[in-house]
Amino acid sequence: MKETIGDIIKRLRKERNLTQEQLAEQLNISSAAVSKWENNIGMPDISNIVPLANLFGVTTDELFGVNGIDKEAEIDDLLDEIFKMQEGVAPEDEPYVGLAVMEKYREALRKYPNNSTILCNAVSFAGMIIECNSDELKNIVGEAGINSLINERIHWAELIIKYSGNTDHILCAKRNLIEVYTQKQDWQNALQIAQSFPEDIYNIRDIRMAELRWHMGEKEKQQYLHCSNIKHLLEALGHQVFMLGNLYREKGEYEDALCCYNFMHGMINSLYCKDEYIPPFHDKGYPLYLFPAYCLVKLKRYDEAIDLLEKCVVYYRNQAKHYNKTHTLNTPLLNTYTFSYGYEGTAEYKDPVKAAKDVICNPCFQCLNSFPRYQKLRETL
Repeated sequence: MKETIGDIIKRLRKERNLTQEQLAEQLNISSAAVSKWENNIGMPDISNIVPLANLFGVTTDELFGVNGIDKEAEIDDLLDEIFKMQEGVAPEDEPYVGLAVMEKYREALRKYPNNSTILCNAVSFAGMIIECNSDELKNIVGEAGINSLINERIHWAELIIKYSGNTDHILCAKRNLIEVYTQKQDWQNALQIAQSFPEDIYNIRDIRMAELRWHMGEKEKQQYLHCSNIKHLLEALGHQVFMLGNLYREKGEYEDALCCYNFMHGMINSLYCKDEYIPPFHDKGYPLYLFPAYCLVKLKRYDEAIDLLEKCVVYYRNQAKHYNKTHTLNTPLLNTYTFSYGYEGTAEYKDPVKAAKDVICNPCFQCLNSFPRYQKLRETL
Protein backbone atom coordinates (compact mmCIF):
# COMPACT_ATOMS: atom_id res chain seq x y z
CA MET A 1 0.00 0.00 0.00
CA LYS A 2 1.35 3.45 -0.91
CA GLU A 3 2.56 5.59 1.98
CA THR A 4 0.56 8.69 2.83
CA ILE A 5 2.34 11.91 3.66
CA GLY A 6 1.49 11.18 7.31
CA ASP A 7 3.17 7.77 7.04
CA ILE A 8 6.24 9.35 5.46
CA ILE A 9 6.51 12.01 8.17
CA LYS A 10 6.22 9.34 10.86
CA ARG A 11 8.86 7.15 9.20
CA LEU A 12 11.31 10.00 8.65
CA ARG A 13 10.80 11.23 12.22
CA LYS A 14 11.55 7.80 13.69
CA GLU A 15 14.56 7.28 11.40
CA ARG A 16 16.02 10.46 12.87
CA ASN A 17 15.20 9.46 16.47
CA LEU A 18 12.89 12.42 17.00
CA THR A 19 9.82 12.41 19.22
CA GLN A 20 6.64 14.14 18.10
CA GLU A 21 7.34 16.82 20.71
CA GLN A 22 10.88 17.43 19.39
CA LEU A 23 9.67 17.66 15.80
CA ALA A 24 6.89 20.06 16.82
CA GLU A 25 9.35 22.23 18.75
CA GLN A 26 11.67 22.55 15.74
CA LEU A 27 8.74 23.53 13.51
CA ASN A 28 7.29 25.88 16.16
CA ILE A 29 3.92 24.07 16.14
CA SER A 30 2.03 21.92 18.64
CA SER A 31 2.74 18.20 19.12
CA ALA A 32 -1.01 17.63 18.60
CA ALA A 33 -0.61 18.90 15.01
CA VAL A 34 2.19 16.39 14.36
CA SER A 35 0.05 13.62 15.84
CA LYS A 36 -2.81 14.53 13.47
CA TRP A 37 -0.47 14.40 10.45
CA GLU A 38 0.90 11.00 11.37
CA ASN A 39 -2.57 9.61 11.99
CA ASN A 40 -3.77 10.98 8.65
CA ILE A 41 -6.35 13.19 10.36
CA GLY A 42 -4.83 16.39 8.98
CA MET A 43 -2.25 17.62 6.48
CA PRO A 44 0.71 19.95 7.07
CA ASP A 45 0.07 23.56 6.17
CA ILE A 46 1.86 24.57 2.96
CA SER A 47 4.11 26.87 5.04
CA ASN A 48 5.45 23.78 6.86
CA ILE A 49 6.36 21.73 3.76
CA VAL A 50 9.78 23.27 3.04
CA PRO A 51 10.82 23.41 6.74
CA LEU A 52 9.81 19.73 7.06
CA ALA A 53 11.86 18.78 4.00
CA ASN A 54 14.83 20.77 5.31
CA LEU A 55 14.58 19.22 8.74
CA PHE A 56 14.46 15.67 7.39
CA GLY A 57 17.06 16.31 4.69
CA VAL A 58 14.80 15.21 1.83
CA THR A 59 13.23 16.88 -1.20
CA THR A 60 9.64 18.05 -1.21
CA ASP A 61 8.98 15.34 -3.83
CA GLU A 62 10.24 12.68 -1.42
CA LEU A 63 8.07 14.13 1.34
CA PHE A 64 5.03 13.67 -0.90
CA GLY A 65 6.12 10.16 -1.90
CA VAL A 66 7.13 10.95 -5.48
CA ASN A 67 9.69 8.30 -6.46
CA GLY A 68 11.66 7.35 -9.54
CA ILE A 69 13.66 10.56 -9.83
CA ASP A 70 17.46 10.46 -10.21
CA LYS A 71 17.98 13.32 -7.79
CA GLU A 72 21.72 13.86 -8.30
CA ALA A 73 21.43 13.82 -12.10
CA GLU A 74 18.53 16.27 -12.03
CA ILE A 75 20.39 18.62 -9.70
CA ASP A 76 23.42 18.52 -12.02
CA ASP A 77 21.15 19.34 -14.98
CA LEU A 78 19.55 22.24 -13.08
CA LEU A 79 22.93 23.71 -12.20
CA ASP A 80 24.25 23.23 -15.75
CA GLU A 81 21.24 25.15 -17.06
CA ILE A 82 21.90 27.95 -14.58
CA PHE A 83 25.62 28.12 -15.38
CA LYS A 84 24.90 28.32 -19.13
CA MET A 85 22.65 31.34 -18.54
CA GLN A 86 25.70 33.20 -17.20
CA GLU A 87 27.91 32.59 -20.26
CA GLY A 88 28.71 35.33 -22.77
CA VAL A 89 26.53 38.01 -21.17
CA ALA A 90 27.11 41.60 -22.29
CA PRO A 91 27.91 44.00 -19.41
CA GLU A 92 24.70 46.00 -19.94
CA ASP A 93 22.62 42.81 -19.63
CA GLU A 94 24.36 41.49 -16.49
CA PRO A 95 21.85 42.79 -13.89
CA TYR A 96 18.85 41.44 -15.85
CA VAL A 97 20.50 38.06 -16.42
CA GLY A 98 21.55 38.04 -12.78
CA LEU A 99 17.94 38.45 -11.64
CA ALA A 100 16.83 35.70 -14.06
CA VAL A 101 19.52 33.40 -12.67
CA MET A 102 18.39 34.12 -9.11
CA GLU A 103 14.84 33.12 -10.09
CA LYS A 104 16.21 29.85 -11.47
CA TYR A 105 17.94 29.22 -8.17
CA ARG A 106 14.64 29.85 -6.36
CA GLU A 107 12.88 27.36 -8.64
CA ALA A 108 15.57 24.75 -7.95
CA LEU A 109 15.32 25.37 -4.21
CA ARG A 110 11.55 25.01 -4.23
CA LYS A 111 12.13 21.49 -5.50
CA TYR A 112 15.30 20.72 -3.52
CA PRO A 113 15.06 23.08 -0.53
CA ASN A 114 17.75 21.40 1.54
CA ASN A 115 20.36 20.72 -1.14
CA SER A 116 23.53 22.40 0.05
CA THR A 117 25.17 22.44 -3.41
CA ILE A 118 22.32 24.52 -4.85
CA LEU A 119 22.17 26.66 -1.71
CA CYS A 120 25.93 27.28 -1.75
CA ASN A 121 25.89 28.38 -5.41
CA ALA A 122 22.83 30.56 -4.81
CA VAL A 123 24.40 32.28 -1.80
CA SER A 124 27.65 33.01 -3.65
CA PHE A 125 25.91 34.20 -6.83
CA ALA A 126 23.60 36.52 -4.88
CA GLY A 127 26.64 38.14 -3.29
CA MET A 128 28.36 38.51 -6.66
CA ILE A 129 25.49 40.24 -8.48
CA ILE A 130 24.89 42.59 -5.54
CA GLU A 131 28.56 43.55 -5.45
CA CYS A 132 29.03 43.92 -9.22
CA ASN A 133 25.68 45.49 -10.20
CA SER A 134 24.38 47.25 -7.07
CA ASP A 135 23.49 50.56 -8.77
CA GLU A 136 21.86 48.90 -11.79
CA LEU A 137 19.93 46.48 -9.57
CA LYS A 138 18.70 49.34 -7.43
CA ASN A 139 17.27 51.02 -10.53
CA ILE A 140 15.48 47.80 -11.52
CA VAL A 141 14.19 46.39 -8.21
CA GLY A 142 14.65 49.34 -5.84
CA GLU A 143 16.16 49.41 -2.37
CA ALA A 144 13.49 47.00 -1.12
CA GLY A 145 14.42 44.46 -3.80
CA ILE A 146 18.10 44.65 -2.86
CA ASN A 147 17.26 44.16 0.82
CA SER A 148 15.02 41.20 -0.05
CA LEU A 149 17.90 39.57 -1.96
CA ILE A 150 20.27 40.18 0.96
CA ASN A 151 17.77 38.58 3.36
CA GLU A 152 17.43 35.57 1.03
CA ARG A 153 21.20 35.25 1.02
CA ILE A 154 21.28 35.25 4.82
CA HIS A 155 18.45 32.69 5.01
CA TRP A 156 20.11 30.33 2.52
CA ALA A 157 23.46 30.56 4.29
CA GLU A 158 21.80 29.78 7.62
CA LEU A 159 20.09 26.72 6.06
CA ILE A 160 23.48 25.41 4.89
CA ILE A 161 25.00 25.83 8.34
CA LYS A 162 22.01 24.17 10.00
CA TYR A 163 21.43 21.22 7.69
CA SER A 164 24.51 20.54 5.53
CA GLY A 165 27.06 17.88 6.42
CA ASN A 166 29.54 19.27 3.86
CA THR A 167 32.38 21.15 5.58
CA ASP A 168 33.27 23.18 2.47
CA HIS A 169 29.66 24.32 2.04
CA ILE A 170 29.38 25.31 5.70
CA LEU A 171 32.61 27.32 5.53
CA CYS A 172 31.38 28.97 2.30
CA ALA A 173 28.10 29.88 4.00
CA LYS A 174 29.92 31.36 6.98
CA ARG A 175 32.18 33.43 4.72
CA ASN A 176 29.11 34.78 2.94
CA LEU A 177 27.40 35.64 6.22
CA ILE A 178 30.49 37.47 7.44
CA GLU A 179 30.49 39.45 4.18
CA VAL A 180 26.80 40.37 4.56
CA TYR A 181 27.13 41.36 8.22
CA THR A 182 30.27 43.37 7.47
CA GLN A 183 28.45 45.32 4.75
CA LYS A 184 25.61 45.94 7.21
CA GLN A 185 28.22 46.96 9.84
CA ASP A 186 26.81 44.30 12.15
CA TRP A 187 30.21 43.69 13.70
CA GLN A 188 28.95 41.54 16.59
CA ASN A 189 27.39 38.88 14.35
CA ALA A 190 30.30 39.01 11.89
CA LEU A 191 32.85 38.46 14.67
CA GLN A 192 30.77 35.69 16.24
CA ILE A 193 30.74 33.75 12.95
CA ALA A 194 34.43 34.41 12.32
CA GLN A 195 35.28 33.01 15.75
CA SER A 196 33.39 29.81 14.92
CA PHE A 197 35.86 28.84 12.15
CA PRO A 198 38.17 25.92 13.03
CA GLU A 199 41.77 27.02 13.53
CA ASP A 200 43.37 24.56 11.08
CA ILE A 201 40.79 24.40 8.31
CA TYR A 202 43.13 22.90 5.74
CA ASN A 203 44.23 20.08 8.03
CA ILE A 204 40.65 18.88 8.33
CA ARG A 205 40.64 17.12 5.00
CA ASP A 206 43.56 17.33 2.57
CA ILE A 207 46.47 16.55 4.90
CA ARG A 208 44.63 13.73 6.65
CA MET A 209 43.52 12.29 3.30
CA ALA A 210 47.11 12.44 2.02
CA GLU A 211 48.28 10.52 5.08
CA LEU A 212 45.68 7.84 4.41
CA ARG A 213 46.69 7.54 0.76
CA TRP A 214 50.32 7.13 1.87
CA HIS A 215 49.35 4.25 4.16
CA MET A 216 47.29 2.75 1.33
CA GLY A 217 50.22 2.98 -1.10
CA GLU A 218 48.30 5.23 -3.51
CA LYS A 219 51.11 7.61 -4.40
CA GLU A 220 49.40 9.42 -7.30
CA LYS A 221 46.37 10.30 -5.18
CA GLN A 222 48.64 11.28 -2.31
CA GLN A 223 50.56 13.62 -4.65
CA TYR A 224 47.35 15.25 -5.86
CA LEU A 225 46.18 15.86 -2.28
CA HIS A 226 49.52 17.40 -1.28
CA CYS A 227 49.38 19.71 -4.30
CA SER A 228 45.79 20.64 -3.45
CA ASN A 229 46.68 21.51 0.12
CA ILE A 230 49.75 23.51 -0.94
CA LYS A 231 47.58 25.45 -3.40
CA HIS A 232 45.12 26.42 -0.65
CA LEU A 233 47.87 27.30 1.81
CA LEU A 234 49.80 29.38 -0.73
CA GLU A 235 46.68 31.27 -1.77
CA ALA A 236 45.85 32.01 1.86
CA LEU A 237 49.44 33.00 2.74
CA GLY A 238 49.87 35.14 -0.36
CA HIS A 239 46.61 36.99 0.20
CA GLN A 240 47.40 37.68 3.87
CA VAL A 241 50.93 38.91 3.11
CA PHE A 242 49.59 41.16 0.36
CA MET A 243 46.89 42.62 2.63
CA LEU A 244 49.53 43.24 5.30
CA GLY A 245 51.62 45.06 2.71
CA ASN A 246 48.64 47.24 1.82
CA LEU A 247 48.18 48.17 5.48
CA TYR A 248 51.82 49.24 5.78
CA ARG A 249 51.51 51.20 2.53
CA GLU A 250 48.40 53.02 3.72
CA LYS A 251 50.24 53.93 6.95
CA GLY A 252 53.17 55.31 4.95
CA GLU A 253 55.54 52.58 6.18
CA TYR A 254 56.90 51.93 2.70
CA GLU A 255 59.94 49.82 3.66
CA ASP A 256 57.73 47.37 5.55
CA ALA A 257 55.18 47.34 2.73
CA LEU A 258 57.95 46.64 0.22
CA CYS A 259 59.17 43.75 2.36
CA CYS A 260 55.70 42.14 2.12
CA TYR A 261 55.37 42.75 -1.62
CA ASN A 262 58.87 41.40 -2.28
CA PHE A 263 58.01 38.27 -0.32
CA MET A 264 54.89 37.85 -2.46
CA HIS A 265 56.83 38.31 -5.71
CA GLY A 266 59.59 35.99 -4.52
CA MET A 267 57.05 33.30 -3.75
CA ILE A 268 55.38 33.66 -7.17
CA ASN A 269 58.69 33.68 -9.05
CA SER A 270 60.01 30.61 -7.25
CA LEU A 271 56.69 28.79 -7.63
CA TYR A 272 56.48 29.32 -11.40
CA CYS A 273 60.22 29.31 -12.19
CA LYS A 274 59.83 26.31 -14.52
CA ASP A 275 56.87 27.82 -16.38
CA GLU A 276 57.02 29.89 -19.54
CA TYR A 277 54.68 32.42 -17.95
CA ILE A 278 52.70 32.81 -14.75
CA PRO A 279 48.94 33.02 -14.25
CA PRO A 280 47.49 36.51 -13.77
CA PHE A 281 47.90 37.93 -10.27
CA HIS A 282 46.14 41.14 -9.49
CA ASP A 283 44.21 43.05 -6.85
CA LYS A 284 41.29 45.33 -7.70
CA GLY A 285 42.20 45.07 -11.39
CA TYR A 286 45.87 46.03 -10.91
CA PRO A 287 48.81 43.60 -11.24
CA LEU A 288 51.00 43.11 -8.20
CA TYR A 289 53.81 45.08 -9.87
CA LEU A 290 51.98 48.36 -9.25
CA PHE A 291 52.11 48.31 -5.46
CA PRO A 292 55.83 47.75 -4.85
CA ALA A 293 56.61 50.22 -7.66
CA TYR A 294 54.54 52.83 -5.82
CA CYS A 295 56.48 52.16 -2.60
CA LEU A 296 59.81 52.44 -4.43
CA VAL A 297 58.77 55.83 -5.82
CA LYS A 298 57.89 57.00 -2.32
CA LEU A 299 61.32 55.81 -1.14
CA LYS A 300 62.91 57.70 -4.11
CA ARG A 301 64.34 54.46 -5.54
CA TYR A 302 63.27 55.51 -9.02
CA ASP A 303 65.37 53.13 -11.17
CA GLU A 304 64.03 50.11 -9.27
CA ALA A 305 60.47 51.39 -9.72
CA ILE A 306 60.98 51.72 -13.49
CA ASP A 307 62.44 48.18 -13.57
CA LEU A 308 59.17 46.88 -12.13
CA LEU A 309 57.04 48.89 -14.53
CA GLU A 310 59.00 47.47 -17.48
CA LYS A 311 58.36 43.97 -16.14
CA CYS A 312 54.69 44.87 -15.81
CA VAL A 313 54.42 45.65 -19.55
CA VAL A 314 56.05 42.32 -20.46
CA TYR A 315 53.72 40.59 -18.02
CA TYR A 316 50.61 42.08 -19.66
CA ARG A 317 51.81 41.11 -23.13
CA ASN A 318 52.34 37.52 -22.00
CA GLN A 319 48.85 37.41 -20.48
CA ALA A 320 47.28 38.65 -23.73
CA LYS A 321 49.32 36.14 -25.75
CA HIS A 322 47.85 33.23 -23.80
CA TYR A 323 44.36 34.58 -23.30
CA ASN A 324 41.62 31.93 -23.66
CA LYS A 325 44.16 29.10 -23.46
CA THR A 326 44.49 26.37 -20.86
CA HIS A 327 47.93 25.78 -19.41
CA THR A 328 49.14 22.82 -17.36
CA LEU A 329 51.37 24.13 -14.60
CA ASN A 330 55.00 23.03 -14.84
CA THR A 331 55.86 23.33 -11.17
CA PRO A 332 56.61 20.51 -8.72
CA LEU A 333 54.33 22.14 -6.14
CA LEU A 334 51.22 22.42 -8.30
CA ASN A 335 51.80 20.02 -11.20
CA THR A 336 48.36 18.45 -10.88
CA TYR A 337 46.63 21.73 -11.79
CA THR A 338 45.76 23.54 -14.98
CA PHE A 339 45.03 27.22 -15.37
CA SER A 340 42.42 28.49 -17.85
CA TYR A 341 42.85 32.05 -19.10
CA GLY A 342 39.80 34.08 -19.97
CA TYR A 343 37.84 33.35 -16.81
CA GLU A 344 35.65 36.01 -15.25
CA GLY A 345 37.78 38.79 -13.82
CA THR A 346 40.63 38.62 -16.36
CA ALA A 347 38.99 40.52 -19.23
CA GLU A 348 41.55 43.33 -18.79
CA TYR A 349 44.21 40.98 -20.18
CA LYS A 350 42.61 40.95 -23.64
CA ASP A 351 44.09 44.36 -24.46
CA PRO A 352 47.65 44.55 -23.08
CA VAL A 353 48.21 48.15 -24.22
CA LYS A 354 45.15 49.54 -22.44
CA ALA A 355 45.86 47.44 -19.35
CA ALA A 356 49.49 48.54 -19.20
CA LYS A 357 48.56 52.21 -19.72
CA ASP A 358 46.27 52.07 -16.69
CA VAL A 359 49.30 51.13 -14.60
CA ILE A 360 52.24 52.90 -16.27
CA CYS A 361 50.38 56.21 -16.70
CA ASN A 362 48.95 56.12 -13.18
CA PRO A 363 49.17 59.61 -11.59
CA CYS A 364 51.28 58.23 -8.74
CA PHE A 365 54.18 57.84 -11.22
CA GLN A 366 54.16 61.44 -12.52
CA CYS A 367 57.45 62.12 -10.75
CA LEU A 368 59.11 59.70 -13.20
CA ASN A 369 58.32 61.87 -16.24
CA SER A 370 61.84 63.30 -16.32
CA PHE A 371 63.46 59.85 -16.61
CA PRO A 372 64.26 58.81 -20.24
CA ARG A 373 63.57 55.12 -19.52
CA TYR A 374 60.12 55.96 -18.22
CA GLN A 375 59.41 58.24 -21.21
CA LYS A 376 60.49 55.46 -23.59
CA LEU A 377 58.27 52.98 -21.77
CA ARG A 378 55.25 55.23 -22.19
CA GLU A 379 56.00 55.73 -25.88
CA THR A 380 55.89 51.96 -26.49
CA LEU A 381 52.24 51.82 -25.34
